[in-house]
Amino acid sequence: HEINDLLSEQFDLSWKKLMEAQFTAFGSFMRELDEPVYEEITSESDLKAKLELCLEEYNETPKVVQMSLVLFRDAMEHIMRIHRVLSKNRGNMLLVGVGGSGRQSLAKLAAGMLEMQIKQIEITSKYRVTEFKDDIKLMFELATVSNKKVCFIFSDTQIVDEAFMEIINCLLSSGDVPNLFPKDEIASLCDAMRPLAKRHNIEDTPEQLFKFAIETARNNLHVITCMSPVGDAFRTRVRMFPALCNNTTIDWFLEWPVDALEEPVDRGVVAERWEHSDPGSEGVSHWGHACNHVQIVAGGLDRELEQLLGGVLDVVSLGQGSHCVAERGNLILGEKVWDVAR
Repeated sequence: HEINDLLSEQFDLSWKKLMEAQFTAFGSFMRELDEPVYEEITSESDLKAKLELCLEEYNETPKVVQMSLVLFRDAMEHIMRIHRVLSKNRGNMLLVGVGGSGRQSLAKLAAGMLEMQIKQIEITSKYRVTEFKDDIKLMFELATVSNKKVCFIFSDTQIVDEAFMEIINCLLSSGDVPNLFPKDEIASLCDAMRPLAKRHNIEDTPEQLFKFAIETARNNLHVITCMSPVGDAFRTRVRMFPALCNNTTIDWFLEWPVDALEEPVDRGVVAERWEHSDPGSEGVSHWGHACNHVQIVAGGLDRELEQLLGGVLDVVSLGQGSHCVAERGNLILGEKVWDVAR
């Protein structure tokens, strides 16, 4: 507020107008240097070209699922924030936004730019706390014994047991998960850490070696938690597991701007609709505005319906030309209400 007041008094200008008028960004990835330099990025087009090149390199990485991303300004800003946090020791993040807002995709790209090993869990019908601890243990060993930079991307849709969040909370707060390693494995871990500890002049005792392993894991294992703010679960988990806020950098994924809704039309929809003819820039613009208008109208109707029914709605597709709305355990189809299992 003080900066905004000074701008208003001295230059008759608000902070918002200043940011809209002039592109301002900072990053340490624009130049290939042995020691990255955190510097101002003055050209939005240069930034976009660099990130598109990084995306191409990521997609060429073996054994990764290729991503096709539209890098509009808001997406690039999220990538820069995630990249900045991950480049620091103990850099953990909480990405808050609804599903489909690009949280995991942008996190993967930022981690790939830092040449991190990206890890995610695969949920099966038998995946429980024991399997989750085994996955965490493998990441822990990779970050300590192998001294690799690891990015663990975890989503609230993967929480099949609230004990998962207790483990995440321990990783974020202290780095030490209780009962993660049996006693015999702790001894093996300390033995494996001895060469690295010697280079850092760490005292060669089991207690100091294990403490050094914990500190190394906290520096190398970066946790990115993706959560949706919809419903009571987010509020409850933030209250029960304080490290989610206290030991992370929070990045909110808000509604995408107009250019985010229009640009995909140029890259995808139009190319498929006109395979043998060019609609021209005017045709592309009309399609973009049409898609944007549909999004705005749909969002407005959704909010009106939510206020009318007093609950958060899930629109469910029943097939071509037919839809329903699930609200508070009831299925509203036409004028008839059906009970549904939650």
